[in-house]
Amino acid sequence: MLHYPLHVAIVLTVEGSTHFITWWIAVENLQYLDGRLALDLQDYGHNLSLFKDALTRTLDSFELGFKNESIPDFTYNLTQIQNLDMTIPEDFEQIMAIEGEIYASLINWLFRIFGFKLSDDLTKNAKDNDGKALAVFKAFGTVFIFFLVSSGSVLFILGIMYWFGKKHKTSGEIVSGFVRVLAGIGLALVSTSYYTAVIGSLMRSPMMIPLVVIVYLLGTSLQPSPS
Repeated sequence: MLHYPLHVAIVLTVEGSTHFITWWIAVENLQYLDGRLALDLQDYGHNLSLFKDALTRTLDSFELGFKNESIPDFTYNLTQIQNLDMTIPEDFEQIMAIEGEIYASLINWLFRIFGFKLSDDLTKNAKDNDGKALAVFKAFGTVFIFFLVSSGSVLFILGIMYWFGKKHKTSGEIVSGFVRVLAGIGLALVSTSYYTAVIGSLMRSPMMIPLVVIVYLLGTSLQPSPS
C-alpha cells in the first residue's frame, strides 16, 4: 500500500529539484542585475548623463550573458531618463520608477526564457510588469511547497515501511525508523514558511536542494548494527 505513494513522492521530489535548479539560475542572473543597478545608482546618482550611460552598459552587459536571446528594447525608457533632472526630487522619483519598470520587465523576460510561463488566468489581475513578476513568484510557491512536502514524504514513508518491514525490532532499529519519520515531518513542515516573511529569502536561496540532501543524510545516517 505504501509502495505507490513512495514512488509518487520520489517523482515529485525529482521534478521539484529540477525546477529549483532552473529557478536558481534565473534568480542568480537577477541578483547580478540587481547588484549592477544598485552600483550604477550609487556611483553615478549625482550625474544624469553618467547614470544613463552606466545603465546602458549594465543592460548591454546583462544581454551578453544570453547568446541566443535579446533583451527587450529600452530605448524609450532611456530617452525618458535623459529628459529628466536628478537634482529635482520629483524627477528623481520618476527616474527610479523608470529603472524599476526596466527591472520588472527584465524579470518577466528572464522567467519567460527559462520556461516559467504563466497562463492568462494567473496574470489577468496584473496591471504592470511588477504585477506579472509577483504572479510568477506566487506561482513558483506551488513548486516550493510540493518539493518540500514530497521530499519529506519520502523519508516519512520510508520510516513507516522500515517499521513494518521487520516484526521483531531491536531498540536501534526502532530509533532509526523514528528518526526517519521525524526528519520527514520536519522537512515537510519547512514548506509552511511559504506563509511567513522568510519565504522571499528561501525562494532566492541556492540552499533548498542542499537542505533536502542534508536532511536525507541525517535522517538515514543512524543505521542499527546487524543483529
